[in-house]
Amino acid sequence: MSYKDNEMLALRKVTLYGEVTNSNIGETINQLVYLDHLNSDPIELIINSIGGSPSAAFALIDIIDSLKSKVNTVGLGDICSAGLMIFMAGNNRITTKNTCILSHRYAWGRAMIKHAELLARRKEEDLTHLRIINHYKKVTGLSKEKLEEYLLKESDTFLTAEEALKYNIATKIL
Repeated sequence: MSYKDNEMLALRKVTLYGEVTNSNIGETINQLVYLDHLNSDPIELIINSIGGSPSAAFALIDIIDSLKSKVNTVGLGDICSAGLMIFMAGNNRITTKNTCILSHRYAWGRAMIKHAELLARRKEEDLTHLRIINHYKKVTGLSKEKLEEYLLKESDTFLTAEEALKYNIATKIL
């Protein structure tokens, strides 16, 4: 099916469902770029994601930031971790009252690796955490200290839709 035949795209709506991975984020990027190429009318990105790869999320966030079209995000079901970061990239960020919203500090898997590789991985972990902090700061206006106290704690932080409004993660509740 071509993009011209896709009813959701005809309405300028793009969906992102499931885990955020480098292999599945490409279609979402392609659809956003396609719609932006047609005209600069707003695009709605509907997200239901349990999270996933921060690097894949930042690839999509960078595309959203580069488009002429405003991208409004709608969170429903789950907007967790990397899915939440993408949700926060929207100009208007709308969530439903029953959406599961999860914010947490960046974590990566543990494996048996050489010391030099561990040091390199630690640097990447620190750089990723800094990118996440900067993204949250840009959207919420909160300081690094407040973010780490309320939203990017060592443990998972589940938020209600009202709390998402309070911290400027969402701009409206449906």
